[in-house]
Amino acid sequence: MTQLVDLPSFELKTHENVQACEMATAYFLACISIRRIMNRVHGLLYQDDSSREQNMTAIVQELDHQLEEWYELLPPHMQFRRGLGPCQNDLQAHLSQRHNACKSTLFRFILQQTIQFDHDFTDGYVREACKSCLDACCLHILNVDLWPQVVFVDVWICALA
Repeated sequence: MTQLVDLPSFELKTHENVQACEMATAYFLACISIRRIMNRVHGLLYQDDSSREQNMTAIVQELDHQLEEWYELLPPHMQFRRGLGPCQNDLQAHLSQRHNACKSTLFRFILQQTIQFDHDFTDGYVREACKSCLDACCLHILNVDLWPQVVFVDVWICALA
């Protein structure tokens, strides 16, 4: 069917210039990419599956690695400053919030396992993962005013953590 019907031949102008169009495209792809990582986090760690492996540390580490690669591959104008502080633009603010939400959800699994099953908190990785979860939750809450359109959703996500 698509071979029989041609696409419209007019040019749609969605942005003022090529640079704005490229920025919007990169932002759109970054949002899709982090959403896919978040879906992997939920699918691999939080699905109700009794056949799941007992030791999930390797999966958490791999997902964290993917999240860090996502950040490193962001174009410079979208790389937000990690930690507390203002972002240079709305794109950075939104991506920072998505990053903090993903990181808190990822490491919340280790925190929940530690509390629920009385795991060894003296283990260095477990302690660092729990700290990462709490830090990401705090950053998410403290920076929630940077992107006011999603305040309710972000506060709800943090409340679940």
